[in-house]
Amino acid sequence: MTLTGSLRYVATGVFFIFWKSQFIQPVIDFWNGLGIFSIGRTLDYSDLISLIALPASYLYRGYQTRITHQVTKTFARNVVAVCVAIVSVFAFTATTLNNGQMIPLEGEYGFNLTVSEIHAALNQNPSIIELKMESEAERFPKMSTDPHTFYADFVFKHEYCNSNQLQFNFVIREGNSESIVTPRFVLLSCPRELMLPDIDTATKNFTAEFSGVFEREVVYRLREVERK
Repeated sequence: MTLTGSLRYVATGVFFIFWKSQFIQPVIDFWNGLGIFSIGRTLDYSDLISLIALPASYLYRGYQTRITHQVTKTFARNVVAVCVAIVSVFAFTATTLNNGQMIPLEGEYGFNLTVSEIHAALNQNPSIIELKMESEAERFPKMSTDPHTFYADFVFKHEYCNSNQLQFNFVIREGNSESIVTPRFVLLSCPRELMLPDIDTATKNFTAEFSGVFEREVVYRLREVERK
C-alpha cells in the first residue's frame, strides 16, 4: 500500500479519536450557536472499539495485493470482505445505538427578568438538575462574543425511554428591558426503533412534546416569578 493510502487510515483514526474527545466540544458549540442546524455527539470512549475496523480493512487491502492466483484471490477477497463487513457493522452500529438523538425545540419567550433571576428561579424547580449557565465569552473564549448572550443546559428528571437523562439546551439574550429565552434542543437516549418508520414525523412529534415540557418546566415557572 502507498504512503498516501496509509496516511488516509491514520488520518481517519486520528479524526475519530478527536471527534470522540472533549476537545471537539467548543467546535460543536460554535457551530450550534450559528443556528443553521444542530449537531451533537456522545462522549463515550467505549465507542473507540469501532477503530478495529481500520486495521482490519488495512490488512485486507495489503493482503489483496499479494494474491496472484485469480481463484484464490476471489475466495480470499470474499472471506476477508465478509469478516471486515461484520466487524465494521458491529463496531459502528454499536456506536450509533449508544449515541442519543438531538431533537430541535421551538419557541421564543421574553421575560422581565435578569439572567441571575432566571438562574435562581430554575434552581428552585426540583425537576431540574445539573443546571449550568455560562456567558458566550466563557463558552467561546477565543472568539468575538456578545457579553449579553448566555448558554444554559439542564437535565430534566423524567424517565423517558428507560432513561432519565433528558438534557435541555437553551439560549438567553439579556437586553435592557427584557431577556429573550430561546430553547434550542434536547438530547435523549432512546432506541432508534422509536424514530421509525418515518424519522421526520417522529422528530416533529418529539419536538412538539419536548417543547411542551420546556414551556411547563421553564416558561411557566419564570412567568410565576415575573408576576411576583
